[in-house]
Amino acid sequence: MLTRLRRHLTYANVTATLALFVALGGTSYAALTITGRNVKNNSLTGKDVRGLTTSDVKNGALRIRDFAAGELPQLTTTVRRGGSSTIYECFSDCGGRVVQIPARADCLPGEQVTGGGVSPTTGDDAVVIESRPDPPGSSPTGWMGNVRYTIREEAASPQPPDVWVVCASP
Repeated sequence: MLTRLRRHLTYANVTATLALFVALGGTSYAALTITGRNVKNNSLTGKDVRGLTTSDVKNGALRIRDFAAGELPQLTTTVRRGGSSTIYECFSDCGGRVVQIPARADCLPGEQVTGGGVSPTTGDDAVVIESRPDPPGSSPTGWMGNVRYTIREEAASPQPPDVWVVCASP
């Protein structure tokens, strides 16, 4: 077997095999050791980076200054708007021990609802039972919240909940 292998070992075969290993090893070495710091500014052309996809760019790596004017979509302005209600609804104890207070906040005409929320303003015995865009569906104009209060003291009166809507305008 060894004799047969020696018959095929020529200078050309050995040189070609070594050249193959050096070429593959050099490419692997370069891929592992060359980083973005090794690339000089303006040394890459569009041809060099053609074919890059979103997955090739690290999240958060690009800044606004990396884009030319007009390449980014226009940004929208968002604003938080508040609202309230003093409408008390009897829930389970119509003697006034448990009350439910709905509240609503609205966007201005032309604005789009992007979020919102509601939180009780007083008491540990308050539960948010509803927080949603209003009206439900594809074109809400505000945010609806509902808080249920359990009143423990005779003279206690719950405050309307804090409700807000986040509105975006083009």
